[in-house]
Amino acid sequence: MDLTIDEIEKYLCRIFTGKEIFYINNGKEDVKLIFRQPSNDIRLAANSVYDKAYKDALDEGILSLKDLEKLIKERNIFTSEDEAKVNSLKSKLEAQRVLLSKTTRVKARSDRIKEIIAELEQEIRTIEYKKYSKLSMAAETKAEEERSNYLCWGSIYDENGENLYWQKYEDFLKEENMSFRGNVLNVFLKFHGGIDTSVVRYIARSSLWRIRYVTSQKVSDPLFGIPTSQYTNDMMR
Repeated sequence: MDLTIDEIEKYLCRIFTGKEIFYINNGKEDVKLIFRQPSNDIRLAANSVYDKAYKDALDEGILSLKDLEKLIKERNIFTSEDEAKVNSLKSKLEAQRVLLSKTTRVKARSDRIKEIIAELEQEIRTIEYKKYSKLSMAAETKAEEERSNYLCWGSIYDENGENLYWQKYEDFLKEENMSFRGNVLNVFLKFHGGIDTSVVRYIARSSLWRIRYVTSQKVSDPLFGIPTSQYTNDMMR
């Protein structure tokens, strides 16, 4: 990996502010939105939304993950043979990835290994789909969707960064442009997941980061200017 100084600066800006600006098309134009990592208050409220949604799902007769897994096993939807096959394929997949990491000089050979890896991954997905397509209907999945929606709503601000784009959570849920809302949610989930670990490690070795870190240590100033209890995923990495 090789990042330019400008790219590192942009990543550091995102890490230190916990924000990012995205332009998302609503079907007519690109809408400027400011994404913030959820505050502790938003996370707390989102967890409450999860708990209520989970209870409501169970009350509606939707099975929990534990009960669904039991049902899948009882009805032989995903058998022990399937599980053994997946484990075997994953072992082969790991072996091919190790082999690929050691094969750098002969392009034809590395291309063939990549093809084998892609085939193994597809075979694993095909078998596991029998199980995970059913688990996606669990009460926990429905509750997690509700929590993600709430986190997204409470973290998206207008172009000025002062007001939530959707003033109320109900406004987010009632958004008529479902495609736009779905795109916003997908971008948020990727943003909320944080910067890739490999990128963070590269930045941690850069002079730009070391200067900030050493300076904060010498002057006894909080590195990010906020209590550790408010650190985002990127800050904790």
